[in-house]
Amino acid sequence: MAVDVQASPKAGPPLRRARLRAGATLWRRPWLKAGGLLGPPVIAFGVVYVGSLAILLISSFWTVDAFTGKLVRHWTIDNFRVIFSVAAAT
Repeated sequence: MAVDVQASPKAGPPLRRARLRAGATLWRRPWLKAGGLLGPPVIAFGVVYVGSLAILLISSFWTVDAFTGKLVRHWTIDNFRVIFSVAAAT
């Protein structure tokens, strides 16, 4: 009793050869494997970090109302003037 098994064209030898070539390349170059595994998370953390710094920089140009304590979205460099005048005075 013989069973005739035919593989689908997508799962045939070309796909297997490509998978073996990719595996061999990653085996010969471990730095490439490490870069492929660590690259996307590092880029994501970098985007979040740089985005947070950009938001912090933008918000530093706004002022706080002395009476209500609320943020006033009025563009000014008064915060930097206070920082540098206090630093120069001490």
